[in-house]
Amino acid sequence: MISHHELRSLQSHRYYPSVSILAPTHRTAPRNRQDPIKVKNLVRKAIDRLHGDFKKREVAAVVKNLQELVRNVDWKHTLEGLALFASENKSAAVGLPFRVRPRAMIDETFATRDLVYSFNRAQPYRVLVLGHQARLFDAWTAVLDEHTARPFPMLHGAPAAGQSSPAARASTARQCGMTPSASFSGRSMVRSLPWRRPSPCPSWWWAWNGTWRSTRR
Repeated sequence: MISHHELRSLQSHRYYPSVSILAPTHRTAPRNRQDPIKVKNLVRKAIDRLHGDFKKREVAAVVKNLQELVRNVDWKHTLEGLALFASENKSAAVGLPFRVRPRAMIDETFATRDLVYSFNRAQPYRVLVLGHQARLFDAWTAVLDEHTARPFPMLHGAPAAGQSSPAARASTARQCGMTPSASFSGRSMVRSLPWRRPSPCPSWWWAWNGTWRSTRR
């Protein structure tokens, strides 16, 4: 998942040489077993081109950043695609929830067109899960990023991050325009609505005592 700020930062980057690696990947085994090999082959191709066009010491930082990105990829949790961006002073790895054509590019700018296309087509939203414990996720397409800062996750009937459970629930509910209630439904329910800007809290659907309710800000 990538934010607007991160995307703008990649788009505005200017440095030659800047390397962009785009590769299709897979979410599950056994298809994902070949992903590391295919991505590393693209990286090798880019490095060979760099060494062919520049002295090795001139692009040493670029190569180091690119190799570091590859080492840090979690191959067991990839999406449908992977983008690697590296220059002398900037690097980023972005999981892509869509397929891309494999390619290695060297230019003055990063190849962000696929990211822009995907970002413009997908609205970020939030998912609130209420049940034995309350969990909050930022979501973009099928990608979920769980909030782990206070007061989430909140356990039913137990203190949450230094607060009593009712106090934590009431505080969180008020922050996003909800009406506080005494207890969670014992049955987990999930539903989401698109993010509505500029409010920091989207429209949420949540289940309280088994009843769907909605709040908008």
